[in-house]
Amino acid sequence: MDYIISDTHFGHANIIKYSPYRERSLVALGLEPTIENHDQVLETAWNRVVNANDTVYFLGDLGMFFDSTDFVNQLARLKGQKIFFKGNHDRSRDLTAAILLPETRVIAEHDTSIELRRDKQKFMLGHYATLIPRPHVSVHGHTHEMSYNFEYNLTLNVSVDSEFFQNHNGYEHFGEPLPLATIVDEIKKMRRENKQEGHTNF
Repeated sequence: MDYIISDTHFGHANIIKYSPYRERSLVALGLEPTIENHDQVLETAWNRVVNANDTVYFLGDLGMFFDSTDFVNQLARLKGQKIFFKGNHDRSRDLTAAILLPETRVIAEHDTSIELRRDKQKFMLGHYATLIPRPHVSVHGHTHEMSYNFEYNLTLNVSVDSEFFQNHNGYEHFGEPLPLATIVDEIKKMRRENKQEGHTNF
């Protein structure tokens, strides 16, 4: 099965301050909102839904790490094969080290967006939202609890703390990657809504 998630930000203490949803989720789970609890919840949530043979499209910003060993160890503790899109917090030397080691299970790495087609839907995956011509959809991370609103351009934010993830996971399932099929279904819904509004090129 294929999953998708972005912007876990392991080890980034300030992310709890910047992302109220993360703090609220930890409190709702009966935990003190510390980065240690945050990281443990995210890791547990990932491994609860992802199996060894699954593939996770990870759209960048794994976390803030002291050195490459910490980056590698974090990836190795997360189940599944990873298709990794480099985010602005991901250092090239850390990612290079991870790719070289089989225990991280990084099977592909991308610095920019790529096109993906699933169930007759065509969309772009990348860390950053991309202003692209219709009928493409930009599936991205980076913006956390904010979303872009390009006129007549479809974007879908899949940051772990995005509104889309909040609506699907709530507090109880905070940190769980979503099935890629869920993203495809959302893209179909977005296109239907745009057509109903008279935007026929979707």
